[in-house]
Amino acid sequence: ILMGRCPRTKKSTSVTIDLKTYKRSKRAKNNDAWQWLELRSAEGRPGWVYGEADFVVFETRNSFILVSRSNLAKWAVVSSNINFSSFVSNPWDAKYKLYTRPKKKEELVQVRTKDLLDIKGSTEWQKF
Repeated sequence: ILMGRCPRTKKSTSVTIDLKTYKRSKRAKNNDAWQWLELRSAEGRPGWVYGEADFVVFETRNSFILVSRSNLAKWAVVSSNINFSSFVSNPWDAKYKLYTRPKKKEELVQVRTKDLLDIKGSTEWQKF
């Protein structure tokens, strides 16, 4: 939770952030190109895309991409890119298709990192 004071109204305010850290992997050559979205948790509850955070921040090798969580959830639902009727059993096939692990209730999907920047209100902060 970030706390601050609104410069216009001088009232205290807070913002919650869900940080998705950069995943370093020997198997994946370009982790920056794709991001995982959790639509349903392993227990079958709504995933973090539908959580309570105000913003989701995706860390890449050279930047942070800030996305309004509510706008991300709307984008995921109305996006014509995500195929909600196609389930895959291998994570490398989860590009815009739903992936679930055996004996789990989760629903995960990979989306292009650059597509997150098309979501209303998203922004990218470069690392120094």
